[in-house]
Amino acid sequence: HLTLEMDDSMTVKWWIDASFVVHPDMISHTGRPVLVGKGSIYSLSRKQWINMKSSTEAELVGVDDGMPLVLWTRNFLTAQGFKLKDNVVFQDNQSAILLEKNGKLQVDGRPII
Repeated sequence: HLTLEMDDSMTVKWWIDASFVVHPDMISHTGRPVLVGKGSIYSLSRKQWINMKSSTEAELVGVDDGMPLVLWTRNFLTAQGFKLKDNVVFQDNQSAILLEKNGKLQVDGRPII
């Protein structure tokens, strides 16, 4: 049987990553598992829906596509009575992280996404 339980950290951890232009039609791929407490409750791996010009843009598309579920999961667990301390999205692309934190809509004068 499967048992899921929240650990003492009370933190939801997401890892959202993209692989740039890995499909024959030059489209990137996104993966996003989520860990709640002591187990993964959800995982997704799928082809992105749009062509990107850089790995940074592919990462931004992956995060943008994942944010509704990140927010829904936080709201759902809170409604179930869990007092979450944090809901964290981990990434490995520093350019994408900086753009997400600073809210830039263009790079070098050209719009992104």
